[in-house]
Amino acid sequence: MKRFVALLTGAALIMSCILGGCGKQPAEQPTAPTEAVTEGENTLSVYLANTDALYTDALNSFQAAEDVTLDVKTFHSCEEMFDAMQEAFLSGGGPDVVLYNSRQGEIDGYKLARSGLFLPLEPFMGQLDPAIYPAALMDAGVIGGKRYFVPFSYSLIHAYTREELMNARGYSSSDNIYEMILDESEALMDVADNVPNTMSIFRSDPVNAFFEAAGVTLFDKTTGEVTVDKSELAEFCRFVKTVYDNAEKTAALNGQFSNDFAGAAKHFSFFSEDDSFLNMARFYQSLFPAQAGSPMVAMPYHKLNNTEALCASIVCFGGVGARTKMPEKAYELLKHILDFDVAAGWKDNEETAMYYAPVSLTVYEKAVDKLSVNTGNGRVTIAPLTEENADRLMEIPQKITEAVIPNATLGLTAQTVLEPYFMGADSFDNCYDAFLEELRNYLSE
Repeated sequence: MKRFVALLTGAALIMSCILGGCGKQPAEQPTAPTEAVTEGENTLSVYLANTDALYTDALNSFQAAEDVTLDVKTFHSCEEMFDAMQEAFLSGGGPDVVLYNSRQGEIDGYKLARSGLFLPLEPFMGQLDPAIYPAALMDAGVIGGKRYFVPFSYSLIHAYTREELMNARGYSSSDNIYEMILDESEALMDVADNVPNTMSIFRSDPVNAFFEAAGVTLFDKTTGEVTVDKSELAEFCRFVKTVYDNAEKTAALNGQFSNDFAGAAKHFSFFSEDDSFLNMARFYQSLFPAQAGSPMVAMPYHKLNNTEALCASIVCFGGVGARTKMPEKAYELLKHILDFDVAAGWKDNEETAMYYAPVSLTVYEKAVDKLSVNTGNGRVTIAPLTEENADRLMEIPQKITEAVIPNATLGLTAQTVLEPYFMGADSFDNCYDAFLEELRNYLSE
């Protein structure tokens, strides 16, 4: 575990970000409030942990446009925010709106939905046009058969590599990325000065991050029943094991080439990022030619056995507090954030790396259009998106067939229980049996 975590925390050759998820034991399930609005009817209380560029801009925009006052309380962590919500709930109160960024804490969407602290949102969301708000993304907020959360943005794991390397290896960008990385790992395992990839995935639950990307279903989030396919999990775990097998080499080379991208590009086959891919594509398309002398190839981590389907990880999402007296106005705020034009405030020479992919296709398309005309700062001048890369980004939302709010608790458990296999200290069968037991415990809590 320590060896792998050292790799993850030290592998930021290009950029870094804080990722993760929160949640605790379930409480009573709420029903729609019927109490009449009295004092404070023009004030919405908003809870959020740390801060986020999307929330900062969207809340200011809402405040300016609406006849309502926002009482925003920012917490240092999701854990601190959750404790405050529980205390307020038990006293008969609580926030009207709660906003999360799954990269800023230990968020567990499944536990949050079952906590009893959120209002089901079906009465408000029935009119959303699926042509603008894709069901595959929006349904990430449906847990236990009820819609508790509104997803605002998402991320995908992308692998970036050189066109030169792809041609030399005989690969195509439409090939199975898992097979490619397995091939690279096996071919380079015994080469002293080379490794297959670097995982710049700054999450406390890296195994869970790949569960999400691969579309491995561990349990039914509606019924809570275990749905693990052992053969599928075995295939996925073999993939993750290659990362562990090369961890020490990767960490050593990362230190050696931390300020030398051209050198790193010769030693690493792939750079994997769980980041704001809207901007990362623009970043790498400028960096590879400038410092590695070869155009970029960007490939999203598709579903394990389907190269045409993608699984997204929800980053920003929000819910309505179960004790709110202003449910309609609270939902209006969530809808405003969902529709907020993140590109409206972008200026020339801005990286805009803090914005993740918007769920709204209208907002998404505006973002891609803006990134296709403006430049940015970085190790090299970040050029606008090429027409080819812009077209590829525009195709991505249609390929997303599933999205999830991270389950950090389960991800960390999976990493701990399966690690003996990843480290070569135990068989997959033994670790699998132990994982099933832990999974059942998690679902029964």
